[in-house]
Amino acid sequence: MEFNYGLLKQKIKDVFGTYGRFANALGVPYQRLSRLLNNKAEWTNELIFAAANLLGGLEDIKDYFFTPKVHKCEQ
Repeated sequence: MEFNYGLLKQKIKDVFGTYGRFANALGVPYQRLSRLLNNKAEWTNELIFAAANLLGGLEDIKDYFFTPKVHKCEQ
C-alpha cells in the first residue's frame, strides 16, 4: 500500500526548510529519507515517533503517515 506524504513533506519544509536538514536531525541519510517519502521504503515505528517529535508532536499523526495514496483511474 502506498501512502500520501504531502502533509508530511510540507511540514518538513515549514519546520526545517530542507529535507536534508530534516534527514540530519532524524539521523538518516538523505537518500533514505527520499525513499521513505516516495514510498520506496517503509517507515519504522521508531522513525515515525522520532519524526513526529522533531516536527512538534504532530497532533493527528495518522494524517501525516497513514493517508492512503489515491490513484486516478484512467477511462
